[in-house]
Amino acid sequence: MRPAPLALYVHWPFCLAKCPYCDFNSHVRHQPPDQARYIAAFRREIAHRAALAPGRTVSSIFFGGGTPSLMEGATVGAILDAIGEHWAVDPPRSTASRSACRRWTSRRCASSAARMTCAKGSRRSMPRSAASSG
Repeated sequence: MRPAPLALYVHWPFCLAKCPYCDFNSHVRHQPPDQARYIAAFRREIAHRAALAPGRTVSSIFFGGGTPSLMEGATVGAILDAIGEHWAVDPPRSTASRSACRRWTSRRCASSAARMTCAKGSRRSMPRSAASSG
């Protein structure tokens, strides 16, 4: 029997401003978050979780939290790569996912992940500096 697919939620807890209605674990920072440190912590967490659920296939990856559209494209790519190192990943099904990361690689994501859907359901553009980095 094949194990049920996984749907993953990736939490990005950083925002430019805290919305008064928001109950998410999110934080306003006056300095940009240390994205390399976030990636390192994510890699450790995903390795731990993968050891608890080996052999699964990821069918969905949702970025939410604070404002995930503030992530640099290279950060998105590193997260997707870390997931793909531990589990098989079904190809993206939605138009937004397919256009953002057709091959699930850091290089591809860094150059084209300038838009993503945030947890609140709105579409937000990444700052030009974040979209062009990587």
